[in-house]
Amino acid sequence: MVSYSTRRFRCYPAILGSEGDSLDRQYWDVNAEHKFEWLLGVCREPFPGHGNDERLSVQDGLWGVGLNDLANYVALGHEKNQSSVQSST
Repeated sequence: MVSYSTRRFRCYPAILGSEGDSLDRQYWDVNAEHKFEWLLGVCREPFPGHGNDERLSVQDGLWGVGLNDLANYVALGHEKNQSSVQSST
């Protein structure tokens, strides 16, 4: 369980965060093997969407990629700019 913070997203409780290092670099090892649906995203700091999470978009500093329930890979941002790529597997 992650402790409460005013900097956390309220609408998406599965979202976790981490601080950058002194060079503001980050990486994560993510295992989504055998998952039918997933989403991985990053956001800029400070992120203005905290407390108003329905505004999550590229314009607000959020980018993401994922696999939707239709087995399409998607690049997420503003709804008008969403794109999908068919899986090669």
